[in-house]
Amino acid sequence: MMPHLVGDARCERLATCHLSFGQAPLPFPADPSTRSTTDRDVSGSLRASSHPSHRAGRLPRGRSYDADGDRWRYVAARSYLFVPGDRSDMLAKAVGKGPDAVIADLEDAVHPRGKEAARHVTADWLAGESPVERWVRVNSGDTMRADVAMIAPALPDGILLPKVRTATDIDVLAVALDEAGATILPVVPLIETALALFHLLEIASADGVARLMLGEIDLAADLGLDESSASTWLPIRLDVVAASGAAGIDAPIAPVSPAFDEPDRFLAETRELLALGFGSRAAIHPRQIEPIHAALTPDTAKVVAARNIIAVAQEAAEHGRGVVRGPDGDMIDEAVVRRARRIMDAARRAGIA
Repeated sequence: MMPHLVGDARCERLATCHLSFGQAPLPFPADPSTRSTTDRDVSGSLRASSHPSHRAGRLPRGRSYDADGDRWRYVAARSYLFVPGDRSDMLAKAVGKGPDAVIADLEDAVHPRGKEAARHVTADWLAGESPVERWVRVNSGDTMRADVAMIAPALPDGILLPKVRTATDIDVLAVALDEAGATILPVVPLIETALALFHLLEIASADGVARLMLGEIDLAADLGLDESSASTWLPIRLDVVAASGAAGIDAPIAPVSPAFDEPDRFLAETRELLALGFGSRAAIHPRQIEPIHAALTPDTAKVVAARNIIAVAQEAAEHGRGVVRGPDGDMIDEAVVRRARRIMDAARRAGIA
C-alpha cells in the first residue's frame, strides 16, 4: 500500500499534512532508478510547503523507495553534528566536514545574552542551499517561542526540542509553529529529564515526532548518575530504543560523547550503541563523523547476504509461501527479512547499495 497525504487533528490546526497510508499514491516515480541521488540520499521531511523541492514535485529529501517492501521509507541521517547557532563561520564550514546533518544549536552552545543574534545567524544560514540536512536545536520554555518565530519560516529539516518532560511539551511546540505561520516540522525530542523516562512511549508516539535522542549528560545531572558507566545507562538506553520501536518511529539518535580525540574508543562505543538498537549518533566535533559512518556501514558480505534474503523472500511471497529456506540453508521468515531490510537501509545510507 502506497502512502499519501491525509489530515489529522494537528494537521487541521496547522493547515498542513503528514505521511500516512491509503489508496492514493504519491506523485513520485515507482522506479527508484528514475530518481536522483539527491532525492535518495539527502534528507528532510514530507510536508506541504512552498519549499522549491516540494513545488517541483521532487521526492522530499530523505525518502527512498523500498522496492522490496513496495513502499516509500525515510532514509534517516547517520550523523548529526552540533554547531553553535551564533557562529556563521562554523555553520558554513560544517557542511564540508562530512556529516549527514548539521544541527544549529541555539541552546547550550549560546550564551543567554547572545540568543537573539544566534537566531538571526541561524535563519540566514537556513536561507541558503545545503546538500545535507539542517536541523535546529531550540531552547526550552518561553525562549523556545522566540526561536521558532525566527527560524521556523526558514524551513529547517527539523527541530530538536530539549528538556522534554511529556508529550505536552511537543504540543506546545506545535502551537508555536502554528503561531509562526510555519508548516509542521519533524521533531526530535531530547530525552534528558527524569520525568521523560516515565513518559517515553507517550513522547515517542506524539504527532510530528521523527525519532528520539538520548541526552545522557543532562540526564546524568538530573539523576545524579555516573555518566561514564555503561552499565548505568543500559536499562535507560534499552527503554528509549523500545519506546521508539513500539511507537513505530526511526531508531533513536545515540548520545554525544566528549571523547573527540579518541577515535578508537569512540568507534567502539558507537558500535555498542548500534548493537543496542540506536540508528545514528550525534557528534560535537567533526573528528567524530568518520567513526560514526564507519560503525554504520555494513560490510560487503552482509549486504550481499541481505540482498539475497530479500530476493528469496520476494520469490516465496509470489508463490504464496511465508517461510522458505535461504541460500545458506537457514530458514527465512518475516523477522529475518526485516533484519535484511535494515542492513540494506544502512547500505543505502552509506552509499554502497
